[in-house]
Amino acid sequence: VNFTESKVSFLHFLTSVCAIVG
Repeated sequence: VNFTESKVSFLHFLTSVCAIVG
């Protein structure tokens, strides 16, 4: 797994969490 891809996936995950919580 590419580190950059993992980083982007993590950012998308955080964005989704913020959208759900907010």
